[in-house]
Amino acid sequence: MKDVFELNTQTQKKFICNRETGRWVLANQLDSEILEKISVSIDKGPFTDTSLIVLNIGRQCNFDCAYCYLGNLKREGKQMPIEIGRKIIDQVSELKQDKKQVVFHGSEPLLNFSLIKDLVDYSKKNYQNINFCLQTNGSLLDEEKLEFLSQEGITAGISLDGLKLHQDQNRPYIGGISSYSDVSTNLSQLKQYQKGVSIITVITRENVGDLEKIVADFKEKGIDSVLFSLVGSKDKSVYPDLEMLSKKMKLVLDNYIDSVYIGRPTIKIRNLRDMLRTFLKNRTTTNCVQCGGTQSHPLMAVDIDGSIYPCDFFCGIEEYKIGNIFSDSLEESFNSKKNFRVYRNIETIEECSECDWKRFCGGGCAGISVLEGRGITSKSYYCDYFKKIFSYVAGIIPVLHEKRLIKTILS
Repeated sequence: MKDVFELNTQTQKKFICNRETGRWVLANQLDSEILEKISVSIDKGPFTDTSLIVLNIGRQCNFDCAYCYLGNLKREGKQMPIEIGRKIIDQVSELKQDKKQVVFHGSEPLLNFSLIKDLVDYSKKNYQNINFCLQTNGSLLDEEKLEFLSQEGITAGISLDGLKLHQDQNRPYIGGISSYSDVSTNLSQLKQYQKGVSIITVITRENVGDLEKIVADFKEKGIDSVLFSLVGSKDKSVYPDLEMLSKKMKLVLDNYIDSVYIGRPTIKIRNLRDMLRTFLKNRTTTNCVQCGGTQSHPLMAVDIDGSIYPCDFFCGIEEYKIGNIFSDSLEESFNSKKNFRVYRNIETIEECSECDWKRFCGGGCAGISVLEGRGITSKSYYCDYFKKIFSYVAGIIPVLHEKRLIKTILS
C-alpha cells in the first residue's frame, strides 16, 4: 500500500496509481482487485524497432537562436555528403517497422536542399516504404521548395516562438535582424501547398507569460496545431519561471478543452495529446517515457558524418555516440551498451525514486539535463512543473472520458 497514491479528480472517481509500476485506474475506492491490477510490474525488455530517424544534414544556419543546443557547431558550415545520406536511407529501408519516417533536421536543413532532393529521389527509385518530413525555421520556403515538398508529399513543420517580440528575441537572423516577417509570410504560403500546418514553439522566459496570446495569434493565422516545447540550453537565463509556466500551460489547456467540448474552432495543443499518451500507453520501459516508454525505440539521430545517437540532442557529443552507419546498423544501435536509454535508471536519479510521477516523467528529458551540464542522472530542471502538470492531467482524465473527448484529443 505504501507504493499506492490517490488523487482527487473533478468527478467522484479518484485517480489511483502505483508509483512503482505507473499503472492506474479510476475508481471510487481502492480494493484488493484494483490493488492487484495496478501492481503488475513493467515487463522490461530490449528495444525491438524504431520508426523515426532524424537526419542532421548540415551544420549551417541563418538564425542565431538564443537557446540553440548545437552551439558553435552550427557555424562549422559542414554538410552531410550524398554518399552518407544514401547509406542512411539504405539502412532505414531495413528497419522492421512498416511505416518508416525520416525527418530532415539539423541547424537549418533547407540550406542543404540539394541533398534533400537527392535522398527523396534515391528513396523513390529504390524503396517504397519511407516517408519524409522536414522541420525548418521557415525563412527559406520559397516557391521552388514549396512546390517540391508538395509534389513529394513531404510535410514541413515550422519553428516559430510566438508573437513578433518573442520571435525576434529568441530566433533572429544572424546579426540580430528580425526574422518574424519572413517566417510569417512563408507560413501563409505554406498553407496553400500543405494540408495542415503545425508549429513548434519553444517556451522561454521571453514568451512564457504570453502563451494564451500566442495560441490566439496562431489561431488567427490559420495554424492547425502547436507543440509548446520546453527550452534546453547551457544558458540558464533563457529558462522560464516554473510557477508562471505551470499557470499559463494549465490555462491554455483549459481553454483548449473547453473549445473542443463545445465545438468552438480552435487549434490543437499537442502537449495534451502527448501527455495523454504518456498516461494511456502500455509502458514496457522506464527510460525517456515522455518520448516513448515502449519496446519501440522512440527515435534515432544520425549526424552529418554518419554517427548514430540516441536522439538529436546528443549529436556531436562523443560520449553519447552509439555507432556509425559504416560499422553499425541502426538496429544494432538500439540496444548498444553505449545507448543511455538502455542503462539509464530512474531509481538512480536524484530525488526521483520516491516521486509519485516518476513512471510518467522518467526524470525529464535526458538531453536537456546534458545540455545544462548536469548529466543524465540528475533530476530535471522542470521537476516542479512536471509534478503539477501530471497532477493536472490525471485530474481531468475522468472529465475527458465522460465528455468523450479523449479520442478527439488523441487524433
